[in-house]
Amino acid sequence: FALATAEGLPIEETMRLSSMAAALKCQVFGGRIGAPTRAEVRNALRDWSAGR
Repeated sequence: FALATAEGLPIEETMRLSSMAAALKCQVFGGRIGAPTRAEVRNALRDWSAGR
């Protein structure tokens, strides 16, 4: 959320990115190790949107 906000992304995109990042993070145990990359977040959003 903080990164997207600092980059000036629209609030809608910021919320989508941060929500998906949190969802992906919850799937992996650990701190920083479980944090998804931006590419992983974007791929997950693309896959999720295709399945809607």
